[in-house]
Amino acid sequence: MILISGSAAFADGMTSLMGWPYGSDFGPGLNYATQSAASTDTIPRRISNIVYPVIGLPALVEPESELTVIVYFAENEAYLDPDEWQLQISTGFKNPDDSFARIGDRVVQSYELALEAIAFDDATSTYHISCRIPATAPRDLYTIVVSTDLFWDFQPAAVRIQDEIGDSFSFVHFTDAQPTDIRTIGDDNEWNAHDYPGSGLGERGYAIFTNEIKNELPLLQPAFAVFTGDMVYNAALVAENDESYRIIQDTQVPLFLTNGNHDGYARFNGPDVRQDGLEFFNRFYGPNYYSFDVGSVHFVVLNSYDGDPARRHAGQLVVATPVDNWGGFLSEKQLAWVEADLADAQSRGQTSLLFMHHDPRGPYTADQPYPTSPIAGDGEEYWNYESSEWDSDPTDDIHNETPADNTGTRLLALALTHGVTHLFIGHNHFDGIWEFQAGDPLTDRFGDAVGGLSALQPFTVVQTTACAGNARGTGGDLEYNGYRWVQVENGNIVSLEFNAAANVQSIPAGNFWLEDFNNDGRYTHAQVVITNALPDDLGVAVEFYLAGIANGYQILDERTQLPLSFTDLGLGQNGELVVYARATAKGTGAKPADFPPAPGQEAKTMLTSRPHPTNQQPIVSFTMAPTNEEFTYTFDAADSVDPEGGELLYFWDFGDGRLGTGQTISHHYIVGGPNLITLTVVDPFGGMAATQSLLELADCCPDRDHDTDEDLCGECGMTGGTPDYLGFASLLAVAAFVFALRSGARKRS
Repeated sequence: MILISGSAAFADGMTSLMGWPYGSDFGPGLNYATQSAASTDTIPRRISNIVYPVIGLPALVEPESELTVIVYFAENEAYLDPDEWQLQISTGFKNPDDSFARIGDRVVQSYELALEAIAFDDATSTYHISCRIPATAPRDLYTIVVSTDLFWDFQPAAVRIQDEIGDSFSFVHFTDAQPTDIRTIGDDNEWNAHDYPGSGLGERGYAIFTNEIKNELPLLQPAFAVFTGDMVYNAALVAENDESYRIIQDTQVPLFLTNGNHDGYARFNGPDVRQDGLEFFNRFYGPNYYSFDVGSVHFVVLNSYDGDPARRHAGQLVVATPVDNWGGFLSEKQLAWVEADLADAQSRGQTSLLFMHHDPRGPYTADQPYPTSPIAGDGEEYWNYESSEWDSDPTDDIHNETPADNTGTRLLALALTHGVTHLFIGHNHFDGIWEFQAGDPLTDRFGDAVGGLSALQPFTVVQTTACAGNARGTGGDLEYNGYRWVQVENGNIVSLEFNAAANVQSIPAGNFWLEDFNNDGRYTHAQVVITNALPDDLGVAVEFYLAGIANGYQILDERTQLPLSFTDLGLGQNGELVVYARATAKGTGAKPADFPPAPGQEAKTMLTSRPHPTNQQPIVSFTMAPTNEEFTYTFDAADSVDPEGGELLYFWDFGDGRLGTGQTISHHYIVGGPNLITLTVVDPFGGMAATQSLLELADCCPDRDHDTDEDLCGECGMTGGTPDYLGFASLLAVAAFVFALRSGARKRS
């Protein structure tokens, strides 16, 4: 980890460079979740110790790659012994100190991250922990858990393991959820087949958003998704952020988030800021401007509702938020950062894409002090500027702007100069694409010239409809909620539209969903049913959670009776098998004029599991031997084989609450005592075998109760003895699983 001039750069597999706006030069540094003294209301926080990766800025990593985890902990500056830290990733998690239900997959897989280095940064009071991703951890989205004797913390949906993407991949752009927008009540949008409820405030919006996050995006499995703001409507800031967080923490697709104007409104008590929406965003989701690389493509995500709380001043009504200035604006600090970031990407020969909520092309409206016209307003607001009549922040360097020269036109000039090819925006709740060739004058959506600017190379502005909020058409265009599927090949965007012939640019929401039966890890026969109302076939990703058995499984497409290929396999905490597979969900084949189909006329694809009819159980065996380091042993499973010659996966439980993967592995024990070692091997069809061996280690202090004593032991250095690591399976559950495999027992079918 290197901190230079307030920026951090570090390698995380495919996310090879993170341009970070927070560093030692900026206040609290990387602990952007620390509440400022400006807000008088206490802001609930979902970000505490872990500040990277987080739910709104996840890490994209490959198997066996390095991950740098940043942890804020100011109370102790010398906590550098690797034995005092445990980092774990898990596909499911239950926070015992919170009211949230368990998140993630219904069958939990946990994998330990091997620590390689720990450093402490005095300027930001952060630990930078370098660790290694396990080679055999399935390609999935994980919660990360950090635990020590002094604290523990977790971040859901924060680490995505996937194969190297390279320069060809797909991602999703979505925006403007605003589930409690009163305008969604009674919406009857075209191209949305699912009959969502619409009688109560937020009922329809939350239903659409939940299906997108928990059903549609996980089925489509893009490499990631970028959300460009208005997560909430902001009539009830705490309740809305709580509910949105509950939804997105349960996704299976990494989400890169930033805020919109509704997220960033500020409320006052007299001269004092009572609630600053931007602080809410930081404390719930993470930073709101940053950059990252995927292959040769550079993604830049901005906060386009920047500036002093005075210009973001909003009132409070039960179902609405009166506000004077809801257009875009950038601070001088953010402009300076994006200029340096784009210049650096250009110097490295990268293609840059820009993501933000507002359209910097305007039209432009002068900022006004609240309350000038917060109810009627000035019509639609796209971008605001600081005029000579009112300056919201006299202490900054932005004064006397004009419609021809403001932070929007300055940003566009930077984008055109530094080779940005596409600008993705939201805010206006309908789809639109504006293309400019080299030499074309830049115009806004109404065709008016923008700041005398011209494109220096092909430049495209892409606006995406509201994913769940009030969707609007333009003229005779269709109105629908949805999200945009973007296809990149060889570093260039090659597809932006779902159905160009029907003028449906985004994938309309509510047109496919998944139902499953007996799919919870207890059964051998489970079924997944995918309903698709779209005309076209869809390539989808599915997960089966099955009982662990000796001979493994086949997953059949009931239409073709052909088995699916497994893309990955995982082991649940209680010995369940997790099967990852890809399938084709048939479409209706209907013409656009016949869409959406009547209820019951959608296409259905049924996938069913069954025990493999011919696969043989693998043979499991291992040896263990001490190393030259006390309490450190090497475990070797080279004698484990698959009778059919397939490659095995190896899952270790070392008996002290720690886990490992790989054929050969070393493990260091912190305290002595009996440790029941368990090795489980899995063959390419999910066939399992397990064995156990007891390892007795001399206890440095046998008369001491390691479970209850609170004093520090001078020999082993432990308080309370054996660490109470979170989220791992109990030895009883593991022993029962091993017995079932050895005896040939079958679970329910």
